[in-house]
Amino acid sequence: MQSLAKRTIDHLRTAIRAGMTEKDVRSVAEEYMLDNGADGFWYHGVGAFVLAGERSVLSMSGREYRPSDYKLKGTDLVTVDLSPRIGEYWGDYARTLVLVGGSVLDVKETSTDDTATQDWLNGLAFEKSLHSRLMAWYDPDEPVSDLFARLQGEIQVGGYNILDFNHNLGHTIEKTLDERRWFDGKNHSKMGDWPIFTFEPHIARPGARYGFKYENIYYYSGDQLIEL
Repeated sequence: MQSLAKRTIDHLRTAIRAGMTEKDVRSVAEEYMLDNGADGFWYHGVGAFVLAGERSVLSMSGREYRPSDYKLKGTDLVTVDLSPRIGEYWGDYARTLVLVGGSVLDVKETSTDDTATQDWLNGLAFEKSLHSRLMAWYDPDEPVSDLFARLQGEIQVGGYNILDFNHNLGHTIEKTLDERRWFDGKNHSKMGDWPIFTFEPHIARPGARYGFKYENIYYYSGDQLIEL
């Protein structure tokens, strides 16, 4: 399912165009997942949680989420969080995509002459650096709350705030929603007690109109943390 989620984002990179609405993007993503092996969506029935433009700073439960009729502009930003399921197996993968000239900017692009767009690219680069920090700092004997505090400090030093409505950076992957445990400052279990989990910082600069999300699933095997 995680492989399918990654392929879906790749599909969206070529499918998304200016003028599409959040509803359109959600429809394209969910149809692709269902056509390619998913039998449903584990997050309250939401397969693609799409927030575009200034709505990218919003954080809410899937119970409350409704895609809007906001139309993507030629230069814009859209966050897509995917939740495909087959049986008891979950995928959980999110990316923020930047549009320039009406289509999604190549993932390898890191610079542009437009100041506002460059700020978005900087935000995405910072997201990637947080994942690098997670992998470098991970210690199975460290409490979840301690690693959360270090990563939260990194976010603050970088000039960003956590946007998540529960103020967490991810969760365990389980068989049911209610079994999830949160990557936050209240969880004092050891990281090694989590066989598989997500890391999905949803962040923005203080007072900014645009937010960023970058999510992977990780698992610990032997002596290293591995991206699924």
